[in-house]
Formats: sequence, structure tokens, C-alpha cells
Amino acid sequence: MAQIKIKDFNLKETVECGQLFRWQLVDGWYYVVARDKLFRVKQEGSKLKFNGASESFIKHFFRLDDDYNKIIRTISKDAYIKDAVKFSRGLRIVRYDPWEALISFVCSARSNIPQIRRNLNNLSKAFGRKIALGSYRTYTFPNPGSLNNLKRIRKCGVGFRDRYLFKINKMADEKKLKALKKLTYEYAKTELIKFPGVGHKVADCILLYSLEFLNAFPVDVWLERLMKQRYKKENIPQMRDFSQRYFGSYAGYAQQYLFHYTRCKCRKI
Repeated sequence: MAQIKIKDFNLKETVECGQLFRWQLVDGWYYVVARDKLFRVKQEGSKLKFNGASESFIKHFFRLDDDYNKIIRTISKDAYIKDAVKFSRGLRIVRYDPWEALISFVCSARSNIPQIRRNLNNLSKAFGRKIALGSYRTYTFPNPGSLNNLKRIRKCGVGFRDRYLFKINKMADEKKLKALKKLTYEYAKTELIKFPGVGHKVADCILLYSLEFLNAFPVDVWLERLMKQRYKKENIPQMRDFSQRYFGSYAGYAQQYLFHYTRCKCRKI
């Protein structure tokens, strides 16, 4: 068992805010699968306990190297975003593997979080391999090239996304995906949209959660509703462009706080 000291980090909000799908809470521990790695993690005040992964991986995955205070200062433009930050202070954007992000967020299109989790767990069971940490058992995420059976993909319950995943499996090149980090936001997004099932929202998710574009601002139904009501933007291109200008280089962090706060607040009303 290893542990590190942490500051300005909230594990619960980070894991449960809708950006991660392959996790489970067991006896106070979050068991998380990231590609072929299974680890568990628990927060106790200013200490983060974990095993199944190295300290460097944990810091990288949860973006503990981000200048959190600078990010919050930058995005705190109005009362609503300030309330959103206060609601889940310490929430961090995670770093996905680009291949896992591509498949995961294609599965997220026109879906909800429970269904996305089921789809990804089914795909992992069908195309991944067994993995364990203590008594906890699960499956690794499918590797590129492994989603090569359309009938088996369909049995995973992914619906209309089945052909997208099958085609992406033939197209995707891990090195080229990772190389998108070196491009401009616009160029990298153009390249991602070439994949079947990847539109603007899915591309922005991949850019934000796996390719270091913290200015990406995915607009889903919750954000679309919020941007119309509070920021008076009438269409999604306007919402995206306005948000990147308004919140600046950390617009993606603003998006995550706004998404989580708006979704939770609406549930309570």
C-alpha cells in the first residue's frame, strides 16, 4: 500500500462527476480500470492511498501536476461558475489513454452514464482479458485491433455504434492518435472527426480528456440547456466558441464543473 500527500484534490468528485466510466466503489475504495491497468484508491483527508499503480501514474492520471489554483482563478468568471466550483472543489480532469477515450466517447453519443458504463464493461468482457486486484475481478479495456468481430460487438448492447467501433478498429493508429497532442486544437479536431461516430462533442471529449487540450469545451444536453438559459447562446457553435473565449485556456475545466453542478442541481429540483 502506497500513499501520497495531496492538496486541492477531491477523489469522490473527480471519479463520480461523469468523466470516468470504468470504476466501482467497494468498501470505501474506488477500483478503477485504465486501459490494461487495475488500481484502487482511497482518500483520507490530505492523503491519497492506492495500490495497483505507481505513484507517477496516479499523479499523471488524476492530473495532480496541474496548477489548480491558477485554473480556478482563470475560469471563475461569474457567480454561477463560482458556485459550481464550490459545489465540487478539488475536482480534476483525468487523463485517459487516447485509444480508450476514442472508443469510450463514441459509446457515449446519445447515451447516459449507466448505459455507457454497461457498454464499456461488456466490450471489455468480450474483447479484453481477465485482470484482478486482490479479490476484485474485472477485464482490461480492448486493445486496438481486437474489436474485429461485428457480431460480438453487437452482443455488447452498443446499438447503432456497433459499425462505428468495428470501422474505427480498422482505422485507428495509436501513434497517430497520441501525435495529435502536437497539433493545434482545430487541426487535431479535424483529424478526429474523420473517425466514424465522432462529431464535434465526441471530438472535444477526446481532446479534453486524453490529448491535453484543456481549452476543449464539449457541449452535451446539460451544457446546451445551461448555455441557452444563463449565457444566452442559441446554438452549439456559438456556445463552444463563446466558452473558449470566456473561460480561456482552461475552458474544459469550466465545462466539467458546470456539467457536474448543473446535472446534480437539476436532479435535486
